[in-house]
Amino acid sequence: MTWIEGIGWIAFWSLMALGYTRLARYFNIVDLPNHRSSHEHVTIRGGGIIFWLGLMFATVLFDNMPIEFAVAAGILGVTSFVDDLVSIQTRVRILLQLSALAALFLFNIHFQELLQWPWFIAVLICITMMGFVNIYNFMDGINGLSVSYTLLGLFSLSVVDDDTYAYYFISLPLVVMAVFNVRPKGKAIFFSGDIGSITAGLTLGYFVFVLCIRETTFIYLSLLMVYMIDGGWTIIIRFCKREQVWEAHRSHLYQLLANELGWGHIKVVTVYIAVQLAINLLTYLELELMFIDSVVWFLAMFLIVTTGYFIARHYVN
Repeated sequence: MTWIEGIGWIAFWSLMALGYTRLARYFNIVDLPNHRSSHEHVTIRGGGIIFWLGLMFATVLFDNMPIEFAVAAGILGVTSFVDDLVSIQTRVRILLQLSALAALFLFNIHFQELLQWPWFIAVLICITMMGFVNIYNFMDGINGLSVSYTLLGLFSLSVVDDDTYAYYFISLPLVVMAVFNVRPKGKAIFFSGDIGSITAGLTLGYFVFVLCIRETTFIYLSLLMVYMIDGGWTIIIRFCKREQVWEAHRSHLYQLLANELGWGHIKVVTVYIAVQLAINLLTYLELELMFIDSVVWFLAMFLIVTTGYFIARHYVN
């Protein structure tokens, strides 16, 4: 992709974003703040449709985004956008998500390799993939966090993987979304909504898990470490407290930092991106130099970040 092509696509996605903003205002597709929200202003929701459309274009243009990925992204995108408009029952939403991921697991050439692995590892990967997609959705609550995190993930993948053009292409609508979403004082023009966060989680999860399967190592999961730690441990904490995991809440660490400590959205995003960037740099060095066994390295990194997570929660409390 040349610079001229990139600028042309950015202009195209900018027009799409402006068009969606006008349509959303006309049809009143907005998110009203409530006692669980981290924002204080009426904001357009569902802006992640720009990213979803970018994925649909990419599946036509690039070989490393096959038809089964397009089917999964299509099902998840439509389901999530409808959920942004009118809430879908949790059971129905989970069933549709399972159907989308089943299409990916059963027909994708990389995931079919799991049939050659021990069955419990294959099951673990499938469960982890499903969990990560939903964790990504849970983590979408601070202006600019998911957009910035996804951009960082795609850039990191372009460094550690050979096929880079797809990563660059689907980053372009995210760059446009960042202009509308990364705003100080919680004054975003639009939120990504479920359609943005779910499809972004599917995209990063797909590329990272393909790398893990292809290279037979879990070390690439480190590229998703911050979201997995905050989202995963928050779910476990709420489950232990017998809270409804699927209900909206303000229990994530990023929410505590923003709502309890009064950190601005930009500050929270900066801290999260800085931590994940440091992990990604260390991951790259480990892949290049192989200091220690990759499994030991991943477990050590997991324990370090988990310790930092609980220290931060204790500090907030």
